[in-house]
Amino acid sequence: MLACAATAGHLAYPAWLWLVSRGRDAIPPQVPEVWPPVSVVVPAFREAGVIADKIRDLRSNGYPSELEIIVVADGDPETAAAAESNGVVVISAPQRLGKAQGLNRGVAAAHHEIIVLTDANNCLQSGAIASLVRWFGDEHVGAVAGDAAGLVRGRVGGEGFWHGSGAAQGALRLVAILHLCRRQHGD
Repeated sequence: MLACAATAGHLAYPAWLWLVSRGRDAIPPQVPEVWPPVSVVVPAFREAGVIADKIRDLRSNGYPSELEIIVVADGDPETAAAAESNGVVVISAPQRLGKAQGLNRGVAAAHHEIIVLTDANNCLQSGAIASLVRWFGDEHVGAVAGDAAGLVRGRVGGEGFWHGSGAAQGALRLVAILHLCRRQHGD
């Protein structure tokens, strides 16, 4: 019974979103007069070979304001050393804590209200961060997720990036590659 309810929810909600959004054009957000500073959190385990490329990719993304880059080297001294040599904030753990705990530690260390979460082994399209941050001009927006097809260029280290298309892709795009969120005041 629980499986039926969960399945129905996974199918019904995207179908409902598609139905209510038919014929509506998304109103693109205004370009901010002043771009807010952004913190980028990169959880990394065994990424010493690609972390320098990831840091270069973030710095060359073209974001027009301050970009704080935080690498969380999760029980991985080689990745920590490679990230430190590239001049970013590095949070190290003596033992592996897992990606979720790494993200929590990185978000806790971030200094800015808007935080980007991105994996170490992918590259972003030029301007992807600004394309997503501009949606925060609307005070009702608390989180933004990017479309892998439009925001992710490929994988660091030469491997290709694959993404599939689902039935509700036009109505709902969920991506584990790049997320932005706005901190609640007081956190």
